[in-house]
Order: sequence, then C-alpha cells, then structure tokens
Amino acid sequence: MVKHLKTRPTEALLAEHLADVRASGGVVAVGEVCRPARVIVFDLDATLIPCEFMDELAERRGLAHLTRELTARAMAGEIDFRESYLRRLEILRGTPVLLMEQLIGELPLAPRAVETVAALRAAGCRTAIVTGGCARLGRAVQRRLGVDALYATELEEVGGVITGRLAGELLDEGGKVAALVDFCGRFFGGVQGIGFGLRERGVVAVGDGANDLKMLAAADLAILYTSMPALGRVVQALDVVLGFCL
Repeated sequence: MVKHLKTRPTEALLAEHLADVRASGGVVAVGEVCRPARVIVFDLDATLIPCEFMDELAERRGLAHLTRELTARAMAGEIDFRESYLRRLEILRGTPVLLMEQLIGELPLAPRAVETVAALRAAGCRTAIVTGGCARLGRAVQRRLGVDALYATELEEVGGVITGRLAGELLDEGGKVAALVDFCGRFFGGVQGIGFGLRERGVVAVGDGANDLKMLAAADLAILYTSMPALGRVVQALDVVLGFCL
C-alpha cells in the first residue's frame, strides 16, 4: 500500500499515520511531489537498515529483553526519545567496540537502498543520513551508499568499549530539524529555520519513528517508510520513494 496525501506535512497529520505504516509496511507520503527532488534526507535505523541497531547490539550481549520495549515505545511516541535512548545506552555500557564493528559489517541494507541512492545522486539530488543512532554505524552506511552527508550521535568510547555515555549531543527530534536546515543551507543559502526559506525547494525527508516527525514536517514532502514492519508483513523496497522524487 502506497498512499499520497496532497497537503502540507504537519507533525499531527504524520503522527496519525505512523502506527499504521510501522504495522503494515505501507508507505505514506504527505506533501507535494518533488520532481526533481533537490535534497533528500533519510533516517537510518529501520529505514536505511532493516533493524534497530541498539537492539541488535543488545541481542549479541543477551540484553535485548531490556532494550526492545524501550525502543518500540520511543519509536511509537509513547515515551520520550531522549529518556529511552540514554537508558538503552546505559544498558549497553561495556560493549566492546570490536563487537560493534563486527555487527556493523554484517548488517544488511534496506531492499534496493543502493540503487535508490545511486539514482537520486545521478539525478543531481543531494542526500544525507540524519539519525539519532550511533555515528560509527552511520559512517559505515554512508560509505556503502555514497551518501553526501551524515548527522548522527557520537557515543563515548574508552579503552575499546562504549562507556554508556554520549561523546557529544544526542541528535534528538529538534536536532534532526537543525540537521535538515543545516544540510539545506549548504546548497540553498539563507536557510534559517522552519518556515523561513526551507519550503518549496524540493526537500524530501524519509523516516519511520516518532522522533522523525518534526524533521518530516519541515520538508516539502514527508515520506513515512519502514524497512522493519511488524512481523509477517512485506517490506517495501526503498526505491518506492523514487516515484515521488524523480
């Protein structure tokens, strides 16, 4: 199922469709079709990769039963993203960086993610990953896909393990909006914030979680998409977004 709503993206409107997308694996696009899109930003976990990285890492340590509910509730908007993130990070305290690297090397990408980004870049569209997830994972996916820019959260690493603390600022809901504005500002100039020069420039945002909604609402076209729908549901290939962008 692919649904297109020809109206301005708003956080409330997107929130109405979020649960259905995550449950069904359908795709909902809100806003004006951007052909050609000039900028497109993607969330990472459950969007460009078909999993939640922190949960997969916790699984390797036998701790997934402590993180999965925190992740699911945060992505559904039932609990605060920052609170959920910091609690999950504390659970993962002491995880070897080598274990992280091993998992990163084994993770698949969303179906047709490589082809999708390649087609966008060939058409002159600028691409970015904007994620609250860890920057180490983000850099690996950025290299694999050839994405132009990355905005992510740095985790503190000391003595070859993660400490359970941040090494900088958490890229939360507001941070994602700031990242979108910054990325657009590189190419458009004069972009100062939502509602001030960001609209009507061919800006597309793709994501699957409650923490993406503010960023999605700031774009011309918001695409709710998940590469990790409820168990038993068919995963849409990521190239579904190309119909709205090229």
